[in-house]
Parts: sequence; structure tokens; C-alpha cells
Amino acid sequence: MPLVRKFSKFPGYVELNEKYLNPALLFRWQHSIWQYILVDLFLFLVFYYFVALIYYFLIVKNAFFLEHFIYFVNYLQEMGTSLPLFLCLGFFVTTVIGRWWAFTTNFPSLTSAAITIQASIRTKSVNPDQKLALMKYDLKNAYGRYILIAWIFMVRKYSEQIKHRFSAKDGHTDNCKPCCYRKKRRTADMAKRICLAINDDSMVQQTYGILFTEEEIGMVSEIELREGTDRALSSMVPLRWAYRLTKKTIGNDLVKDAANLKAMLNQVRTSLEAMEKSIIFSIPVVYIQALTIVTYAFFATKAFGRQFITKDISGTGAKVQIFFPWIIVVQYVLFMCWFKIGASLIRPMTESISSFPTCALLDYNLDFLNKFTLMRSSLLPETLQKSGHELKNSLHKDSMEIFCKMRPESFSIRKFLNYSKHPNKDRYHNPSAELLISYFYTSMGEKSSV
Repeated sequence: MPLVRKFSKFPGYVELNEKYLNPALLFRWQHSIWQYILVDLFLFLVFYYFVALIYYFLIVKNAFFLEHFIYFVNYLQEMGTSLPLFLCLGFFVTTVIGRWWAFTTNFPSLTSAAITIQASIRTKSVNPDQKLALMKYDLKNAYGRYILIAWIFMVRKYSEQIKHRFSAKDGHTDNCKPCCYRKKRRTADMAKRICLAINDDSMVQQTYGILFTEEEIGMVSEIELREGTDRALSSMVPLRWAYRLTKKTIGNDLVKDAANLKAMLNQVRTSLEAMEKSIIFSIPVVYIQALTIVTYAFFATKAFGRQFITKDISGTGAKVQIFFPWIIVVQYVLFMCWFKIGASLIRPMTESISSFPTCALLDYNLDFLNKFTLMRSSLLPETLQKSGHELKNSLHKDSMEIFCKMRPESFSIRKFLNYSKHPNKDRYHNPSAELLISYFYTSMGEKSSV
């Protein structure tokens, strides 16, 4: 299934073919900014009108309290603009969006790894053998499974969607303090349940069938029993298996160039580490606390400083005009929207549907790796099913010649390589080049005029 179609299931994202100035987009409720700020805006208006009612029914009847309240309101109205909310929100949103974008660009993709696996493992050999063909199929399957397991182990540590999708089912907890052996046995059983949960996933069964063999599940359980859960469910474990598999294929007819596979594994490891670093080095909690205090304190002062107090010329006392505070509501929506946007992007991999769609990316990687690396050659066009190089009559011919003969009749190589009509032919005369071009014309079925 295409990746764009999977992303279209998430209402928290805007599709590429969707109009940005569409009024329906502005009034979308699910996973919108209105869903984040509506409760806060309602509480702010309740507090604002609560202060206004206290002033109108209680304070206005007492001259002493009225004088001090008016002075307090005027003071907050003058000094409320000195709070550096613009500066704080600007730094905060810039930092969070930059971190979120770095996380998005560093999120590991396995498409290039699939291309390297398909290009590095030989599909056909000079002496075809059914057993050798099965070994090549198993080798592609193993590489695909190992990099997928490494991806799942890394993303599962931080994504609540993946953690909920591959959770240890039928877990049990004891109120009593377990003994050492009982604790180790339960820990190893947890690793086994997580591996079995990955194998029981519907998308995994549709593509690879299983990602863990029984032997590999036993190895993960043994590692967890000795070194703990974090070490056993680390992405380095399946990558170490893949590195060992690459060393065993050196010198065989299975792999064309083992260096490409090593570079691919190194690229996967680097991308996983870059994603982990972008999550580990998070924003300090003191920065979030300071910004939250400044934001809510700013609007608390606005609730007092924006009270509509007018002087009474007749001398009967001050009066308050109660109506909807449009300006303060616009300011609240503007500032609180930026604050909520930054707060929602701090954790990009929560279980909310509006968060980063890690489950959709996992389904895409499973589908792409399976179809690209394990596709049968019978599904390819007939001219592409043959091997790239064949030996016929002691001449090294490329099957690309057959493919090029399928070009339209209106196409002529001479339009691109007409060396005989070059204005500087005598100056750049090269007999070897002329001979090569004549051979090229002959192989393409055209007469040479060089």
C-alpha cells in the first residue's frame, strides 16, 4: 500500500492535494488547534468574567477598595507588556520545530537498504542450482528480517504506538517480592512474549510470515537473562547477526560484493543512532516550566489589566462595562496556539493519532522490503528476466542489446552520436573512437557512416 494512502488515514495531517485556504480545514475539530486551546480559553473567560462580576457587585460599592483596584488594574495594564512573552515563545517554538524537523529527517528509512540487498546478492549464477537458489532466497530473507528487527527494537523504545502494537501479552505481576531465579525467569519470558507478539502481527504474517525463528527467540531470551532487558531488545543484536552473516558469505557465489552489504548495515546503524540522539538530547524541563509559568502569568495579568473600567463624570463612582473582550481573546488564541504547538511537538511519537505515524511507516517498510527483495523473477518483463551477462560463441554480449532493440523506429542513435558531421572532425580525429562508434552502430542495428 502506498505511503501517502496510509498517511491519509490520519486527520492530524494535511494531504498534499488538499487546499490550504479551505474553510473546512480551518474549522476541522479532530486533532486541531481548537481541540488544544478551547478548554484553556473557556477557563480564561470564566476567570475574566469572575473578576468583572466581583468588581461590579462588590468592589464598586466600597470607595477604598475601588480606588486600590483601579490603581492595580492600571498598573497591570501598563506593566503587563513588559513580560517577554514574544521572545520566550519565539525561542521555544523555533527550538522545538528545529528539533522536530531534525527528528523527521533522521528517521530511518529502509528503502535504500532493500535496494542494496537486491543488488548485492546474486540472483543467478553461471551454474544454476536449486539448492543455491534457495540459499540466496534465505539470505535475502535474513537480511530483510534483521534490519526490520533492528528498526522495531529502536523505535519501540520511544514510540508508544509501536510499544502498544508489540506489547508483552498475558503478563503477570506479583505483589510479593520474587526470588532471584523467579525474577530472571520472568524477565526471559517477557522477551519471548515480545518476540512472539512481533511474529503474531498481521502485517508481519502477510509479508515475511515471521521475523524471529525459534532459535533467534531463544538467543534473545538468553541475552536478556544474562544482561537485562535493555541489552536484549537493543538494535545492535540483530545488526550483529547481519554483520556475522556478511562475513560468512565472503568468498562464496552468493554475494557479488560484501562491502556494499557492510556499508548498508553501517548506514542503517548510523540512521538509528541519529534518531536516538535526537530523542535523548531533549529540551530541559526547567525551560518548559519557565515558559509555562510566563505564559499563564501573562494571561493572568491580562485578566485583571484588561478590565473595562471607566471614570464616571457625574461623580457617582466608577462603573464597569461588561462585554466580550475581543482583543484579549485574539491575543490569547495567538499566543496560546504557539505555546500548544510547541508543547505538542516535544513528544512526536506518542500514542495519539496526530503524532508521528510510526505504525504506518513500519507497514510501509515491511511491504517494500518484502516485495522488492523477494520478488520472483517471473514477474519481471521477459527482456529483464535474463542474466546481465551471458557467454555466447566466445563473445561477451549484454542482454541490454535485446532490450534496446525494442525502442521505437523513429528513434535513431545517429541523432546523438553523429560523429561524421561534427564541424571539428579533422581537428579531433581519433581512429580508436571511430572504431568504437562503428561497433556501437552495428550492435544497435544501424549502418555506420564514420
